[in-house]
Amino acid sequence: MGVMLLSDRASPASARGVAVLPPEVITADPLSYYPRKVLRRFDSTPLWTTNALDGYEARYRLTIYSISVYSYQVTVDRKLDGATSSLAKVAYRNELTDNRRIAWRTADYEELESGVMAAHLWDVPDEKWVTPQRKDEICLDGTEVILERLDRRGYAISRGNLSRDAMPEGVLAQFSTMIRIAQLKSQTGGSLVA
Repeated sequence: MGVMLLSDRASPASARGVAVLPPEVITADPLSYYPRKVLRRFDSTPLWTTNALDGYEARYRLTIYSISVYSYQVTVDRKLDGATSSLAKVAYRNELTDNRRIAWRTADYEELESGVMAAHLWDVPDEKWVTPQRKDEICLDGTEVILERLDRRGYAISRGNLSRDAMPEGVLAQFSTMIRIAQLKSQTGGSLVA
């Protein structure tokens, strides 16, 4: 799991016709094609653009995807008046199969915020992909996660493999909090995160 902090919400742009991930992320990670494809599958509005915070105090977006046919996304929006809601989406291949918004209680949002701060989620150095050095080595990766944050501090993105061994302590709990409160359910019968 890694984090990239981009001040001033990165490069200014309008939401339409703009890449869902900022140019700094795309340039830094040549393998970012697949995550961008997944985010487009959800018709995700870029959070890194200049106007993405208009009307909001804070926004979080968690995207979970793998080579399986299902992908999941939860966007938590806290408006300037403190009203908070989440939009949960499920995609089967390239088709959106679930798309529902629910209101959050103030306590729900405070639980998420305090947990994210306690886990030092935005203090983790950026994760880098390791290319195999030998021709007979292969890279096996599992479920990937992207967590984005936008608030008065700017835009931040944290990406990594959803592995208990690789995940910093406390981070998995924050993903679970978002999923639980947003009432996002696995489409394959198991838990989205352990």
